[in-house]
Amino acid sequence: MNVLAFVYLAALIAGPAQAQCAPASAQAVLDCALKNHPLIRRAAAEEAQAAYLEPAALQRPNPELDATGLFGRRDGEGLNRDDVSLLHTIEAGGKRDARGEAARAQRGVVESSARKTREDVAKDSVAALYRLRQAKAEGAILDKTIASLQTVQQRLTARPRLTPDQEATLEVFRLAESESRLRRSGLTGEVRALERWLAFATGGVFESRPELLPPLKTDWPALPDQTVGDLSGSEALRARADVAAAAAGVSSARGAAYPDVRVGPAMERETEGPILKQTYGVSLVLPLPLYQRNRAGKQYAELGVLAARAGADAATGSLATERRAELERYRAAVEALRSVAAEAGAATDVRKTEELFRRGLIPSSFLLEAYRQSFEMTKSRDEAELSAVRSLWRIYAIEGSILTEKL
Repeated sequence: MNVLAFVYLAALIAGPAQAQCAPASAQAVLDCALKNHPLIRRAAAEEAQAAYLEPAALQRPNPELDATGLFGRRDGEGLNRDDVSLLHTIEAGGKRDARGEAARAQRGVVESSARKTREDVAKDSVAALYRLRQAKAEGAILDKTIASLQTVQQRLTARPRLTPDQEATLEVFRLAESESRLRRSGLTGEVRALERWLAFATGGVFESRPELLPPLKTDWPALPDQTVGDLSGSEALRARADVAAAAAGVSSARGAAYPDVRVGPAMERETEGPILKQTYGVSLVLPLPLYQRNRAGKQYAELGVLAARAGADAATGSLATERRAELERYRAAVEALRSVAAEAGAATDVRKTEELFRRGLIPSSFLLEAYRQSFEMTKSRDEAELSAVRSLWRIYAIEGSILTEKL
């Protein structure tokens, strides 16, 4: 990478704190989070830094200047002696290639870690968007319930005199209103926390307008029982990167068995009184591998490869098992949602029950039960929907397609 490219890259990373987003849809919010989340920006900076791992590793050792100066007297004459040699290191055993291999493996580790960060942000953002829409809808149901309960209480208190049954009904409605207000308070806090998280992720002020939230999901994709091809998510990539790093360690250990040679031109200059002597030659420094040739180091590195491969196999098996579990959870949630789609929609409308109670055709317990069922049915449907969404996007992450999927 040349100097201009480096300057451009540094300006891109260290320039504006974040790109300003003006999302107009839920998908735009997700795209904005995948660009502006602070953890993703840090991961991008680490990836840019990792691009220089290999060029740094492939740098050759600088030459060494070895000089010795001696002076004194002999037989009354001044004596000076200078030895100078310029040594160049010749790396034997493929050390330089091994360093490059290790650098590429380390870059793979960094890139898999950065991908994991992006996957986590994508999953969390999708879940936050869906849950925010759900929490606002649940809050709206509670607002209607509270308003209806207040209306009934006002009608009862407006009467000049209440029967014992009506007094009991009034007290029950007051308790029901208090319970609804407590639930509403919890949802209000949840909505504010989700809005703050999305604002943090997108790098701006997030307003939970309806067009920025995903609608109730009905078009659930059909997923195959088995993945097609190898898994390419961050965890699978990290396992393969660990194997590559272990293999690079073997190359480095093998290279360490061969000593490096330092060789270069040498000059010796000696003066004794008026006599000057100059000699030229070659200086050679060669460590002798008489005691060891890094056998233990090579065995250690080779066992590291076996451990890394075992870890990669374990990771692959674990991911395949997790995918099957998430697929079963996803299918169960989707089946439940489809089976109660009509009932869930009807359960949120309690106007008919309110009218029957107003006309005195049903007792208050029926109206309270209608309010409870309306909220509980919506809450259960939302839980099933969120469970299916989380499982779906976790499967996308395991397979490696999460960064290209759309809401």
